[in-house]
Amino acid sequence: MGLLSSLPVSDPAIQQTDYSYSDDDGLTWKHRRITAQIKDPAWAGMFAASGEGIQLRQGPRKGRLIQQYAVRADGANRVVSVYSDDHGETWKAGTPTAGGGDENKTVELSDGRILLNNRSAPYRTIAHSTDGGVTYGPFQRDTALPDPANNGSITRFAPDVPGDHPRSKWLLFSNTEDTGIRRNLTVKMSCDDGKTWPVRKVVATGASAYSTLTPLSDGTGPDPRVGMLWERQGYQHISYSSFDLKWLGGVCAPVTVTAPAQVKAGEKNQFDVRVVNQNDRPLPAGTVNLDLPEGWTSTAAAMPALNPGQGATVKVTVDVPLTAVGTHTAKGVYSVRDAHAYGTGTFRVAAAADAPATPKISALPVLDNLQAAGAAGPVGDTMVYWTRVSNPGNTTLTDVRLNGDLTDLTACGAATLAPGADYVCKSGRRTVTRTDLDQGFAPRLTVSATAPDGTEVSTAVTGDRIDIH
Repeated sequence: MGLLSSLPVSDPAIQQTDYSYSDDDGLTWKHRRITAQIKDPAWAGMFAASGEGIQLRQGPRKGRLIQQYAVRADGANRVVSVYSDDHGETWKAGTPTAGGGDENKTVELSDGRILLNNRSAPYRTIAHSTDGGVTYGPFQRDTALPDPANNGSITRFAPDVPGDHPRSKWLLFSNTEDTGIRRNLTVKMSCDDGKTWPVRKVVATGASAYSTLTPLSDGTGPDPRVGMLWERQGYQHISYSSFDLKWLGGVCAPVTVTAPAQVKAGEKNQFDVRVVNQNDRPLPAGTVNLDLPEGWTSTAAAMPALNPGQGATVKVTVDVPLTAVGTHTAKGVYSVRDAHAYGTGTFRVAAAADAPATPKISALPVLDNLQAAGAAGPVGDTMVYWTRVSNPGNTTLTDVRLNGDLTDLTACGAATLAPGADYVCKSGRRTVTRTDLDQGFAPRLTVSATAPDGTEVSTAVTGDRIDIH
């Protein structure tokens, strides 16, 4: 029985909440059942979100322990904080949020508020609490955090510093940065309590899933490190990694990209790129570039030196291809010394009347999970692939279809696919063979479609090789 079909029952064999603790650094453990303390009898299912809870470090509720839950209440999935003010002796549940909740995390901000970060596609949703997690405001989309509805992690970089410390507003966040597929595990850093996320570093571009972050020090030493536990290659592995600020390679300087009111295909367009120095020391002169769609070009622009709190806006010239149409994203990259900061802007391009037809089709297969066939080993298990099919051209395509060395691809077809549109097919399958086990497996697919003039357009793609264990 999943959360969606759960019922408000009191049978002790169905659902319980247990709390385990150790007083001797993990040598032995004690277990307590706290269901009666935290579960409203009117609620249906509930579960603790995987990852870490938090302990408040400041304010009148200093010392409070908070663990996040997802609950089924009044016919909707909601989020609730479960908290203890006596070091775990007793526990209470706060008020569930509005609908739309799922696995989620919380973090204490520099001003004592609690930021809730919730898995949701195509972007994470956030909410704030001013009463230590008892209640939360409404959910809002954070468009700086794309998400395929996957569990992520958020934590303070320097958890013990007071609210007036320069690093008190530094947050770290990890998730699979994609709007529809669990791939592209990325770590980001915010320097302003989660308002912006200018620092980012990709951990793994391929198949990945849940992650959880934890500071390994107080975040103020000469080389503070952060640990990360994360899933990869279709949940085959749970890996541990650690990193420092040098690996992140970022600078606290949010980047904003603003396109002109009308972006014209086949012409040079002036984009505004603004950078603000959030550091407590000056930044020397740097450069700004734009990471653009394939076939677009731009010239780098000089960014002047910036004092603390100072911002500057520069013009970047972008050559937009004549065949461009639809919604696009430009990523601004600010480089100074050996560090970088990032920001994106989304805009639309109107089709040019004299643009030649350029039908294109693409596909990206990514392993989602392996389904065990039994206890005999991996041979015979099923690899489940999710494939993004995209139309990067400027014409509507019909009769879209996929073929290759995955089965069940018939369901991946589409009658039409508009310019700039995409979709994710979740039905591709592969039964693991002895050769796959010995040599690994990389899917080879051909995606095809019919252009408006009746001709066929097709593209052959090869996915990442997966080692099977």
